[in-house]
Amino acid sequence: MLKVRGVSMIEVLVTLVVTAVGLLGVASLQMNAVKNARESQMRSIATVLAHDMAERMRSNLTGLSVPNQFYDQMEGGAVETDCRADTCTPDQLAQFDYWDWSQQLADLLPSGTGVVCIDSTPDDGVDGDGQCDVNLAIPATYAIKIFWDEDGDGERESRFVTKVLP
Repeated sequence: MLKVRGVSMIEVLVTLVVTAVGLLGVASLQMNAVKNARESQMRSIATVLAHDMAERMRSNLTGLSVPNQFYDQMEGGAVETDCRADTCTPDQLAQFDYWDWSQQLADLLPSGTGVVCIDSTPDDGVDGDGQCDVNLAIPATYAIKIFWDEDGDGERESRFVTKVLP
């Protein structure tokens, strides 16, 4: 008669290996789900902020009109007048809008920055170079370009762009 020993031990070890591989797969799926949810959240925030700036621009039509175009390629810096509390000129309102919007980008998106410019080819550009061609066709097409660092590696590779035709 043949004596078999250790078969149960081998079955238990194989079961443990199969279970471990399955759990690693589930963990990988969970990590991808969390990463994709974060990416979706960042894109949603960028979309809301782009539409916020578009509405700000549309509420200041004098600041968009030719030859004013106060919203074209503004620089971010401190503003002298808080247009929420005080009456502002169209130029001051444009500066305040851009400053406030830039603050929101920095607060809500990792390394978030943005540019608003007149651009006939809005789907181009990188952070620091929005590649705005300043096409002064009437009516001018504005591009709102938002950049952020999605994976935290120090490079702003994520971009959201929307066009505004006032």
